[in-house]
Amino acid sequence: MDKYDGQGKSNWREFSFQFKTAVGMGNPKARSFLEEIQKAGKDINFNVIFEDVVEPEDRAQVDRLGAEIYAMLSSLLTGDALTVVRGIRTGDGWLA
Repeated sequence: MDKYDGQGKSNWREFSFQFKTAVGMGNPKARSFLEEIQKAGKDINFNVIFEDVVEPEDRAQVDRLGAEIYAMLSSLLTGDALTVVRGIRTGDGWLA
């Protein structure tokens, strides 16, 4: 997968597809969460997206996946895109 620098809408579509596909190989539910987050645009309600995640152990898994996604994004982004991700100080990949 090529790194994404935040430039170009067509580049974003390709990167986004490849990223979600790679995440989905490891965890199909995580891909589903990413799809819902992308659909929500700037009006993301994480409570709605994660509404089925109610058990503490499941919530811990979602948080762990978020941290893994943050790490993956940090290694796959450059330029303006990386600057945006670095702005998420909590390391929450879902928010990034």
